[in-house]
Amino acid sequence: MTVSRFFNAPEKLSERTRVRVAAAVDRLGYVQNRTARAFFHGESRSLALLVPNITNPFNTTVARGVEDAAHAAGLTVYICNSDEDPDKERGYIADMVGRRVDGTLVVPAEPNGGGLTALARHRIPTVLIDQPIAALDVDVVRADSYQGARLLVRRLLDPAIPDDRVDAIGCTRIAFIGGPVGSHSTDERVRGLVDELRPRGIQLDVVRGPFRLEVGITQVHELDRKNVLAPILIAASNVLGLGVLKGLAAIGKRRAVASFDPLAQELRGLYDPFVAVVRQDAYAIGRQACELLLARIADPDAPVTERILPMQIDVGWRTGANA
Repeated sequence: MTVSRFFNAPEKLSERTRVRVAAAVDRLGYVQNRTARAFFHGESRSLALLVPNITNPFNTTVARGVEDAAHAAGLTVYICNSDEDPDKERGYIADMVGRRVDGTLVVPAEPNGGGLTALARHRIPTVLIDQPIAALDVDVVRADSYQGARLLVRRLLDPAIPDDRVDAIGCTRIAFIGGPVGSHSTDERVRGLVDELRPRGIQLDVVRGPFRLEVGITQVHELDRKNVLAPILIAASNVLGLGVLKGLAAIGKRRAVASFDPLAQELRGLYDPFVAVVRQDAYAIGRQACELLLARIADPDAPVTERILPMQIDVGWRTGANA
């Protein structure tokens, strides 16, 4: 009982007893078995964050926001990378259930969220990040992709903001290099682009694929091969945006390029056609998602919440000048 109190309620022990137990723990190299404690008390003091690609700067920044909020609450975060592989995602979910984590935060790899039903079945509190799933009645934190897409079109085609790389007056078509079919954020971005471009009489060419660099490169080559490489290319993510830029460099052609989420700081100025980005606050998304999960753990019967954070245009990405 004394050792248990040392770890779980040290304030109930006298200073002399705490010193003696601490010395014994140090001498014996004792480490508390937190897994056993989780089974006994029904809580692990840990959360799990499951992302589809940990190398994507968006997911990395989300993880930082999650970890900061969890650490402030005295919880540990286990980060799992699914590599956009539904089977790997399901394996991690089974592991989360087995470890009895107190809650999970998930950037889904599957648009239909098939593997996530196990979390609901085992009543593990869950918050979805970036991608709501219609079949799951859980809390969601995401950016307003629809609003961001409309802001981007207005920025690109605003004649009051001259840019010799964007033919705002003569533009008749724009290409969108999008994420996978079924991705909620990509669908919302397409919807926003269409609603902003249609009244202007501008055609939107949409191509879809995973959020991977090689997809951006391949799609540029394919559009060029079909002779439909639009004067303005919008990438659905920073990773796809870098692929688009690399694809253009490979074929030796210049186009105005915009992206959702910025590229790495060290890439600024390396690619002349880059015009602007739509920025979502990934850190705030991660932190608020963790705070929402902690509230859900404390009150499992609270109404389901969807938090939608605004996006902003970052015009500081213009090469050679800051607008």
